[in-house]
Order: sequence, then structure tokens, then C-alpha cells
Amino acid sequence: MAQTFKKLELDSTWVGVVTGMVLPIATFYINYLIHFNGMHLYKVFIAMKRGQMEFPLYTFCLLPSLCMFFLFLWLNKERAARGVLITVLPYVIFMVWKFSTE
Repeated sequence: MAQTFKKLELDSTWVGVVTGMVLPIATFYINYLIHFNGMHLYKVFIAMKRGQMEFPLYTFCLLPSLCMFFLFLWLNKERAARGVLITVLPYVIFMVWKFSTE
């Protein structure tokens, strides 16, 4: 059992990619459960668009990924930080594109 944990390497790009993909989705889901519990997801997106809440919610969902990026850098796990950055960049590019055209 102890050998399994020794083989587990956290400084991997894949660890960062998975972390960068899971954290925004998990943050959105937790926010959905707290604020919009019982509503269909489609109605939540309509309410967000009507109330101009999309941009703050999307940036809030990316905040844990940013924290993980800096945590990986602080722990000298540059490959994992690179994986988080690779995953977060498409989100950021989408947000810049979407909200600059409105």
C-alpha cells in the first residue's frame, strides 16, 4: 500500500489537466445546489443571462483553478501547474470572446 503512494506522482501534466477540468465544474455544481436548488439547469442559464450573472459566475468558477495553479507553483509542481493553465486557457478565451461580442 505504501509503495502505491510512492509511485503516485503529483507533478504530472495530467494531474493538472484533470484538476483544471474538475474544479470549475464542481464549483458551478456547488453554486447551483446552494442558489438554484430545484430548478432545471436550462432555466438557471436563462435566469443568469437575464440577470447578467454569467460573467461573475464563470469567473467565480475559475477561482479554485487559479488557487490550484498557485498552489502547484508554490509546491514546485510546475508540470501540474502547466496542466491547470492548459485547461483554464480555453475557458478564459471563451469568456473574452463571448463577453466582448455582447
